[in-house]
Amino acid sequence: MYQKIMHYYDEIVREINVLRKRLDVAPKDSFFVFHDGNRLRAGYYDSSGRHYFKQEDLHTIKPYVQKRYDSLRFKRLQKEARALKAYFKLHSEEDGATDFIAENPELSEMLFRDMSSDSYYAWADEPYESGAGHPEDLKYKAFDGKVLRSKSEVMIYEQLKTNKLAFRYESRLQIEGKSFYPDFLIKHPKTGKIIIWEHFGKMDDPEYRRMAMRKLQMYSEEGYILGVDLIITTETKDKPFSSMDAVTVIKDYFK
Repeated sequence: MYQKIMHYYDEIVREINVLRKRLDVAPKDSFFVFHDGNRLRAGYYDSSGRHYFKQEDLHTIKPYVQKRYDSLRFKRLQKEARALKAYFKLHSEEDGATDFIAENPELSEMLFRDMSSDSYYAWADEPYESGAGHPEDLKYKAFDGKVLRSKSEVMIYEQLKTNKLAFRYESRLQIEGKSFYPDFLIKHPKTGKIIIWEHFGKMDDPEYRRMAMRKLQMYSEEGYILGVDLIITTETKDKPFSSMDAVTVIKDYFK
């Protein structure tokens, strides 16, 4: 949720900056508009007084209309940005609970594992070949100290932990002589079936999107069925992934 709010704040700041630039070049005169019966009346104030636009000239008032709209929108967004900044002062990506687990990762299993179902976790506990290269990209920490490749993967990882699911991160998957390294392999708690979860985080990048489609095609050719034993989540800059998205997927597939 914090990341989603932060993204929203960034969008507001960007729009405020656009509006500020437009207002800097907008007409300086004060605009007014009202309805006189069924007729729209508009005009402006300057140093010499009040002036009305003629009816045949109303098509020329767009800069004034734009200024009024931008000014009202600017004030609203500034107020909202101030409220969000106040929120950020009280909240952060880290909190005491997160710090506690990060400092004591050996205790995390007490919270994020069903201690009465050790057999369910045996598969996840087995040593496995992990990672498909580029370890330098592992730079985002989860609440238990685990390092992953993206903030979205951290959200998925933390929700898998919170929901006490047995899983592997970037585990080598051998299919018909081909090696795959899915983001997550998850053991279904009821069926025991292994489910692939791939998250594609840059779908507004054409080359990345082509890579994602090729990967999906390979999974399909190997018999994996989307929505059955293959989960796909995506995001773009305009539509970021959130913890609530991860919660929804887990609820739909594993509860």
